[in-house]
Amino acid sequence: MNRIYVDAYKNYGLGHLIRSKAIAERFGKYKIEINKFLAKKADVSIVDSYCAKYFHYKKISTLSKVPLFIDDFNRIVYPKGILVNFSLNAKKIVKQKQTSNLLGIDYVPIRKEFLEVKKKPKHILIIIGGTDIKGLSSKIENIAIPYPKLVVTANKEVAKQCRNVLFTPSVKELAEAFANSIIAVSAAGMTLYELNYLQIPTIAIKVAKNQNGVYEFVKRGFIKDVFEYEDINLIEKIQKSLYWHLNNYDLALKYTRQLVDGFGIERIYQKVMEKI
Repeated sequence: MNRIYVDAYKNYGLGHLIRSKAIAERFGKYKIEINKFLAKKADVSIVDSYCAKYFHYKKISTLSKVPLFIDDFNRIVYPKGILVNFSLNAKKIVKQKQTSNLLGIDYVPIRKEFLEVKKKPKHILIIIGGTDIKGLSSKIENIAIPYPKLVVTANKEVAKQCRNVLFTPSVKELAEAFANSIIAVSAAGMTLYELNYLQIPTIAIKVAKNQNGVYEFVKRGFIKDVFEYEDINLIEKIQKSLYWHLNNYDLALKYTRQLVDGFGIERIYQKVMEKI
């Protein structure tokens, strides 16, 4: 039996759950422990947390044939196991000596539904995280641009405020919503990797302090514009950026360099199997 230990709360952590499940599915059956770190015996244990302490990781490591730790910013010193950090600057920031390190964009876990979907661009996608705790979706949807817009959210209150909504979609529906996008306005989290894989021109909004990695996407030629959610002129800036992308679409596509090749999960799987 394989296990996932993950943080997932109403206001954050859905991305942790999504990426951990995407990896775990490659290994077969698994059980999920949400917001609990009571270590149990397992073949492969995946830990994806901003809250777990070293002793949690150590206990899980001891009881697992292969412990797999997902990290975003070199959060702590990890015990023996495999460490995955797929951020663009991972090789610069990660200095772990006890772990086997899988670092960089080659290890991004893309869900199979995104690998299989066909692109049919027809709308502007608005996806400000799973819950949009900043309440930006309706304001962006109200920007006066003559293109259909689709808001994706798991927040009931946000859904009530918007006209064209995909509420709590299945992974297949979400992949289709992404693939059918002309342009995306997205929070600067896990969705950027999936948008990059599909090569969707994207305007990014930094809605959390741990999303500074978005600027690496700019440096590497995927994103032209990044905005801070606290900016008092945010909606005006998004509007100008949308107009630029739509009026210069061929040029916008040049800011959509594909960095993610879709083989991240398979690379992780192969490394884990070498340890079993």
